[in-house]
Amino acid sequence: MKFIKQVFYTALIVTVIVAVYQSFSPQSEDSLNKFGFSLDNAKSHVANIAKEPHYVGSAAHAKVRNYISQQLSDIGIEDVHTQQGFSLTDDGNLTIPENIVGRIKAPNPKHNSGAVLLLSHYDSAPHSSYGASDAASGVAVIIESLRAFLATNPKFNNDIIICFTDAEELGLNGAELFVRQHPWVKDVGVVLNFEARGSGGPSNMIVETNYGNAQLIKHVQNAGVNYPMANSLMYSVYKLLPNDTDSTVFREKADIPSLFFAFIDDHFDYHTALDTPKRLDDSSLLHQADYLMHLLPEFASANLSLLNTSQDQVYVNFANLKLLSYSYSWSWPLLIVGLVLWLLVIYLGLQKQRFQLKHLGKSLILWFLLLIGLPLMVTGIYYLIRAIYPQYQSILQGFTYNGHDYIWFVVFVILAALIGITRHYQNKFGTAAMYSSFGLLAWCACLGFNLALPGANYFILPLFFGFLGMFVFNTKLKYKRFIALILGCPALVLFTPFIQFFPVGLGLSMLGLSALFIGLSFGFIQVAICSNFASRLSSYALLILAIVFFVKAHFSAEFTTDRPLPNSLNYHVDLDQKQAYWLSYDTELDNYTSTYFSAEDTLLYESHFSSKYNSKATFMSEAPYFDMPKAKIKLDTLEISSKTISYQLKILPSPKTKRLTLNTEKNINFIDFSINQLSADSIYFDKKAYHIFKKRFSNRLFDYYVVNQEPINIKFTIGRLQELNFVLHQINYELLNELRLNVKTRQKNQIPKPFIVNDAIISTQNFTVNEL
Repeated sequence: MKFIKQVFYTALIVTVIVAVYQSFSPQSEDSLNKFGFSLDNAKSHVANIAKEPHYVGSAAHAKVRNYISQQLSDIGIEDVHTQQGFSLTDDGNLTIPENIVGRIKAPNPKHNSGAVLLLSHYDSAPHSSYGASDAASGVAVIIESLRAFLATNPKFNNDIIICFTDAEELGLNGAELFVRQHPWVKDVGVVLNFEARGSGGPSNMIVETNYGNAQLIKHVQNAGVNYPMANSLMYSVYKLLPNDTDSTVFREKADIPSLFFAFIDDHFDYHTALDTPKRLDDSSLLHQADYLMHLLPEFASANLSLLNTSQDQVYVNFANLKLLSYSYSWSWPLLIVGLVLWLLVIYLGLQKQRFQLKHLGKSLILWFLLLIGLPLMVTGIYYLIRAIYPQYQSILQGFTYNGHDYIWFVVFVILAALIGITRHYQNKFGTAAMYSSFGLLAWCACLGFNLALPGANYFILPLFFGFLGMFVFNTKLKYKRFIALILGCPALVLFTPFIQFFPVGLGLSMLGLSALFIGLSFGFIQVAICSNFASRLSSYALLILAIVFFVKAHFSAEFTTDRPLPNSLNYHVDLDQKQAYWLSYDTELDNYTSTYFSAEDTLLYESHFSSKYNSKATFMSEAPYFDMPKAKIKLDTLEISSKTISYQLKILPSPKTKRLTLNTEKNINFIDFSINQLSADSIYFDKKAYHIFKKRFSNRLFDYYVVNQEPINIKFTIGRLQELNFVLHQINYELLNELRLNVKTRQKNQIPKPFIVNDAIISTQNFTVNEL
C-alpha cells in the first residue's frame, strides 16, 4: 500500500512540475487567433531579415533596413523615415547608426500623456551572427502585431511610435542617438522592448524604471496577458548579466519607464552563426506576440503620465493564476509573520509530542549541512566537469550544447541524495521533526534572498502554505501526509523554474544555485517519502537516471555539425615594425587552429580589444608579413597656451575597415576630448566616477565602427608638457577572403567564436603628436 502511495505521490509531483513548465509560454497560436496574428507572417519576416549577417557596416545591413522600412509602409504606417548620425556612448563606442522610425497617430487623442514606443533592434552582432532571434524576432513580432492591430480599425488615445534601433550590438548607439537627438523622444511615455539572449524558451518580462513599478504591473494585470513570465527577482538577476539593452538607455538618459521582453534558452546560439531562422522556436515568437497583442491596446489607451509612481510592487506569475503582486512595504511584515507561523508549528509539535526538542535541533543542523553542502558539492562537480572537458571553455556563454543534460544530472543526483539522507534521518529523528525543522532553514533562505535581492520577497509565499502543511502534519488527521504534500506544491510552482533559469541564463557555473532550489523545493514535499523500500527504490532509480544523463552529456560533449566548435583566428600586422602574427582567443587548439599554432605558442604580448566577456588573446605565432593599407592621419594645432595645447586629429579609415580602435597610455588624461563634436558623459566603474577620456581606467580611448569609410575628426586638449603616443588598430573581416594569406575555411563542425575580434585582419600603426 505504501508503495502505491509513493507512486501516486510521485506522479502528482511530476504532474505539477510539468504543468508549471507548460504554463510558461503558448504552445500554439490558437490564443492569438482572435487578434488576427499570423505566426507564418512573423516567421517570413524573420527569414527575410536574417538571410545573412547584417552587422553595422556590412553590405547586407542596408538591404535589411530597406526591407523593414517597406514592410512598415505596407501595413499602412505613413510617417516612416530613418534617423542617421554619429553616436558616441559613455564608454567610448562610436559609430553612425541609422534607426528606422515610424508613427501611428491616435484616432482619439485624449490624455495627452505621451506615446507608446515599440522598440527592437535590427542589426546583428559582428560579424558572423545571422541575428534571427537577436533581434529579427522582435522586429518581426512588432511588424506583424501592428498589422493585426491596425486591421481591426482600433480606437485608441495615445500615439504609437515604432523605433527599430541600429548598432544595439555595438553599444546601444541607436538608442543613444534617438534619445539624444530625435524630437519624438519627448513624447514617449512608455517603452515596450523586444529582445533575445538565445533562440528559444519562454520570454521573461522585466521592468525598467527609475520610479516605482506599481502602475506598470497594474497595466500588465489589466491587459490579461496569458503567459506573464515575470517576477520582481528577474530585474535583479538581469543586472548581474554583462549587458544592458536599449531599454536601459531610455531609462537612464530620458527617464522613460519600459517593459523589456526576452527569451534566453538555447543560450549557446546567442551571437553566433547558429542564430538562424530555423533554430528559432515558434513558441518563443508566439510568447513575444502574446505580450504585445495584449499590452499594445492597453497602453495605447492608458494615461501614461501616471506611470511614474513611488509605489513599488513585489510581483510573480503563479502558473495560470496570472500575475500576483503586493507592496514592497509588506516584505518585512510577511517575513515576521512567517517566523511567527514557524514558531507556532514548533509549539504545536511539542504540545502534541510529535517530536522532541533535541531531535528538532539535530534536524536543523542536518538541513543546514544539506542546503550548504549539496550546492558546494555540485559546484565542485561543475569544476570537475570543466577539467574533464576543457573544450567547454570554448563556449563563452557558459551554457554548453548539452547543458540541459547536466541540469537533469544535477536534479537527479541531488534528489537521490536528499531522499536517501532524509529517509535515513526520518527514521532516527522522526518525519515531523525533519519536516518542521526545514521550515526555519527555508525562512532563513528567504531572509537572505530578501536582503540581497529584495525582489525575491515573494519566496515567503510558498512558506505560508508549507507552514500550514506542517501544522496539518503535526495533527492526527487521516490524510495529513497527502494534505501536507498538496500544501507543498506552491513551492514547486515558484522554486523549480529557477533550477533551469540560473544555469541557462548565467551559465553552468550556477548549477550550485540550482542545487539550492532543488533542496528548497524538496523540503516542502519530503512527506511524500512513504517507506524505506520505496525511498531506496526511488534513490536507486534517480541515481540511474543521473548516470544516464551524465553519459548522454558525455557522448554529446564532442562538437558536431549541429553542435559546432567556436574557434578563432586573426592575422595581426604591425605596419611600423613590418612584422605579422597569427592570433587566437581559444583556450585549446583544434585541427583548424593547430595549422597556425603549437602548444608552446603562448601569447608574447597582450593584444586586447574590448569584448563582452573581456576575453583576451591566448595564442600567438609568427606569420608572413604582407603590407596592408594604412589609415590616413592628419594633425593640426588649434591653440597653444602657457599650460595647454589643443589639436585637431583627422583619421580616414582605409578601405574595408569595419572597426578602428585608438589607444594611448591610461595615465594620459585629456582636458577635453571630442569626436565629431561629440563628447562622452561620465560613466560609473566600481562605484567611482570614471571618464573614458578625462579620468581613464584603460589604454583604450574609443572604438569606431566604420560606416561608409566616413572619416572622424577628433579635437583634444592636453597639458603642454605631456608626451602623447597613439596606437591605432584597424580591423576588417576579410581574413578568409585575403588570397595572400590562403586561410582555409572552417570544417562543418566549427563556427567563428562570438563576442571577440575574429576572422579579422588587424593592422596596427603607431604615431606620436610630435611626429605629426
